[in-house]
Formats: sequence, C-alpha cells, structure tokens
Amino acid sequence: MVAVGDYDGDGHPDLLARVPSGSFYLFKGTGRSGPGTLAAPVRIGTDWNMYDLLG
Repeated sequence: MVAVGDYDGDGHPDLLARVPSGSFYLFKGTGRSGPGTLAAPVRIGTDWNMYDLLG
C-alpha cells in the first residue's frame, strides 16, 4: 500500500508506504531529482497489516 502527498508541509511530495509486516513508513521528499529524491524512511506506525487501502 502506497500513497503520495505532501505529508510534512514542506512543498515536496512525500511517500507513505506500508510493508507486509504492517509497519508504516514515511519517506520525505527532498526536492532533488534522481538519487536522493527521498530521505531515509521513518517508521511512523505498526500493526497496519489489517488495512488494504488508505481512505
């Protein structure tokens, strides 16, 4: 499950992703293109494996 948007309000697109284990990660956009487009992931939640869609 993946969603794109500006979740931290800095004007750059960010990525939210849930991995099969149920952990939820935020990849902040850096404003660069190519390598380094996204910062290192930050785990923002666990136990999301019961959800298949973001509403």
